[in-house]
Amino acid sequence: MDNKKVKQLMFGCIKSRENGECYIVESVSIKTYDLENGSVMSKSKYIGDLDSPEVLDNVSEFCKRLCL
Repeated sequence: MDNKKVKQLMFGCIKSRENGECYIVESVSIKTYDLENGSVMSKSKYIGDLDSPEVLDNVSEFCKRLCL
């Protein structure tokens, strides 16, 4: 898969960490042509803890933006 397709797949993803924090990926930068040997940098926006109602609201808002 080329870098452009990978960036498109990663952009806007909602990811969580082991401590329960959730983030939305806002930008992706791939430093090399090969994902296995290169580095991938992403900028994310914190949206809340996994078990908080704040996350549900932010995820819902994000999904509404995708539909527009």
